[in-house]
Amino acid sequence: MAKVNLPLMSVSASGKIAKSLVYFNWKGLDVVRSYVIPSNPQTTSQMTQRGYFSDAVDLFHTTSFTDLDRSALNLAATASKIVMSGFNWFMQHVVVAFRAGFSFHPLYQCSISSITKNSATVTIKCSIDKTAKLYWGTSKNFLPNVVTGNYASNTWTFSLSSLPSDTYIYFYVKNTATGEGGISGVYYFKTLAS
Repeated sequence: MAKVNLPLMSVSASGKIAKSLVYFNWKGLDVVRSYVIPSNPQTTSQMTQRGYFSDAVDLFHTTSFTDLDRSALNLAATASKIVMSGFNWFMQHVVVAFRAGFSFHPLYQCSISSITKNSATVTIKCSIDKTAKLYWGTSKNFLPNVVTGNYASNTWTFSLSSLPSDTYIYFYVKNTATGEGGISGVYYFKTLAS
């Protein structure tokens, strides 16, 4: 890629010339490169992967995520080793599940209630009643405690107890049945002072 000063007798240029050169701005520099058409072999594997992505995007847009759910997805993304958004984090988990041959049922519309100094109740919606567990801890990166939920009317309910008082509690919910990849973002709340 060549740096260009006053290309084509102007201060800057962008666009292509007769399918031979492309002028554009890159990191504040006016540059030029040869015109190329990227290959698109459309192999079976490539089309399958594109189908996974398309299905994952559709799933994200058709799920009734609340602002709290979107914040939880973003917080989960910050806990990963790769810089990404909550949308990208969700996409990654859905595509990985699909590639493994699993189904993926989102967990959404989380509600945290009955918060005391050492307990709380969490509800979250899901369209299937496969085994779901809530993992909690005092850091978004360390969630060693596990609570199994009860399912009724498309909603999982978890009763958390023995929580430390006056402390931020972080948690996520995951469908743990064989062949299921559903997972929520990371939510948090603060217990009351003693």
